[in-house]
Amino acid sequence: MDYSTILTALHTYIEQSFLAAEKQLPYHNFEHTKAVVDAASILSSHYQLNEEDSFIVQSAALFHDVGITHGEIKNHEQRSAQIAELWLTEQQIAAETIEKIKNCILATRITSKPQNLNEQIICDADLWNLGTDTFTDNQKKVRQEIALMEGREIEKGVWRSQIIEMLKSHQYFTDYAKNTLETKKEENLNQLLEKQEKKLNKEAEAPIIKTKKEKDTDPNIPTRGIETMFKVTIHNHLELSSMADAKANIMISVNSIIVSVVLSVLVRRLEEFPTMIIPTCILLCVNVVTIVFAILTVRPKILKGPPPGKQPVVSDKRVNLLFFGEFNKMSLKEYTVKMKEMMREKDYLYENMINNIYFMGIVLVKKYQYLRLAYNVFMYGFIIAVLAFSIAVFI
Repeated sequence: MDYSTILTALHTYIEQSFLAAEKQLPYHNFEHTKAVVDAASILSSHYQLNEEDSFIVQSAALFHDVGITHGEIKNHEQRSAQIAELWLTEQQIAAETIEKIKNCILATRITSKPQNLNEQIICDADLWNLGTDTFTDNQKKVRQEIALMEGREIEKGVWRSQIIEMLKSHQYFTDYAKNTLETKKEENLNQLLEKQEKKLNKEAEAPIIKTKKEKDTDPNIPTRGIETMFKVTIHNHLELSSMADAKANIMISVNSIIVSVVLSVLVRRLEEFPTMIIPTCILLCVNVVTIVFAILTVRPKILKGPPPGKQPVVSDKRVNLLFFGEFNKMSLKEYTVKMKEMMREKDYLYENMINNIYFMGIVLVKKYQYLRLAYNVFMYGFIIAVLAFSIAVFI
């Protein structure tokens, strides 16, 4: 069996799955999957796995987090195993091999214990970053991800304590990972312990001065829950905009290729096959209209400021300071004064943030309307073109 070709197709499938996911996560994304694949390759090469075992490990590494694209982080390994079974069955992979791949995926659960070398390799590859310089940045991304997925932000000290406990209880299973990563993992743990100790010492040196933080009693300063809500909403808007652009680019690429092929190959033969003229024109029209709507989706929308004589002034609180279409006629000095004023007044700040989210939503609606039109034109138009070609062939 040509495992290399299957792995290439699988790599593309996993990448597209993450790209099409409803939410693009900071940590559990395709970049993390590639890092796990690279780590699994290092271990597979070191232990000189045979072709089948190497395929099992590489497939498990690619599939192990894809379940996140179809639901929550919780129990995503089980969904990943199910997705793997369906896809691999379509590729006519042996049932015994599929079962081994599923077991490797399920072994990446924190509570699981690997039963063989393949499962040990995928477990060590999944948490490879614990013993590398990327550990600190990755833990920040995981914390951001929890805030995004669950709508709650874990306090930094609590998060540090959780990671410390995780590092203390974690162990690598393969000798290679132990020899290569344990030292750096201990360094990462010690750094966290030092930070925790400094915080405890600081708290001990400064006895309770206030029973409640000043910011909690100040009605003009935003509460953390509201800040998180705004942060998550804006992030979701940006992700949806990015997804729309990605899908529009796919439409532009696909239809451009079809147009190029038709113009370079089919058009030259129309004199020989005149019955193909109408179907060809239909196909080209479908492609061009689809490309136009896709371009409208990704085309930058530059909004103009207020008309002459109606420029915003410093005393006007109706100006949305977070939307460039309104503040772009203000001078830097005026804008600075207004921003400082807004940061001192909670209601003024909230109103501007709400307006900003609203305008982002308006732009998103237009994007998705154009994107829907592009896909509808392509879907129905392509069907009509195929039917027209079929009729022309039998005339």
